[in-house]
Amino acid sequence: MTNTTQQPQPTVITIVLPAAGQDKLASLAVKQGDLGYISTFTYEDFATICRALNIGLGSFNTVKANPPSDVESAKKTVKPKSKANKKKKAIPAKKDKSAGKPPYHLLDASGKRRELMIMTDPFDVTEKCMKNKKMVFKDLAHAEEIAQMLVDAGEKTIMIVFKNGKTAKVIGEDTTSTVKSDVVSDDVATSDTDDEAETSEYPDSIEGETQEVLYDHLEDVEQVLVIDSEVQKMKKHDWTNNLIKQREVKAMIHKHVDEDDVEDIYQIFFDIDHIVSESETDTNATEEEGEKQVALI
Repeated sequence: MTNTTQQPQPTVITIVLPAAGQDKLASLAVKQGDLGYISTFTYEDFATICRALNIGLGSFNTVKANPPSDVESAKKTVKPKSKANKKKKAIPAKKDKSAGKPPYHLLDASGKRRELMIMTDPFDVTEKCMKNKKMVFKDLAHAEEIAQMLVDAGEKTIMIVFKNGKTAKVIGEDTTSTVKSDVVSDDVATSDTDDEAETSEYPDSIEGETQEVLYDHLEDVEQVLVIDSEVQKMKKHDWTNNLIKQREVKAMIHKHVDEDDVEDIYQIFFDIDHIVSESETDTNATEEEGEKQVALI
């Protein structure tokens, strides 16, 4: 007669200890067939392993004595998260759009673009804007300084405008009835300038004053980098005081922009690089002396 008695399944005990130097819990697992018991304990020495083993085997024997009728029912059920309980992501507050960005330009009371007039402008203005005859300012404070000088010299109003034509600030008499524009308060204008300085709206690859002013005009990173790189390489010493060297720079710029934009882009390089020569200084001095003589007459 064949013995059909089923062999008992082996009991498997697994102990997992933390790595040396780590302050983590150890684990003990006792399993036999579909039944099992798992516990954790703080490992200190061999004695703690023995205590955990005795407790684990005792608990496992309790499970064996009263096994669940349905092993699947003993598994922990995970309650699906309710959509209502999901943590909503905070929506950042929408940043107020600034009225505009540099460079700044000046307008007179009639709304006409203001540029340097060597023969008639005050000496202080001429001295500060000799390298910036178009009166284009990257910094609002600098634009305010020149505007105030013009008002102090007798002009009723000088309006400082952003690149897009909107008003950043009005210096002097308020002539909104004559010049139509969206006037921005001092606080807003200052805040806009501060935001430009702190957060910087320029792409990461745009570096230095020249590239920033070029980007304000072109708004094309690749075009700015190519033009700046080629002009910096080919421009010659004291080029702003030499007509032939100036033409070479213009020709290089013309390769990359339309003819209508050549003069504006050229002026950016000229204003940044130009150093007043002795001949120009003598000419300016002669003009000023002439003006004084006319005034005396």
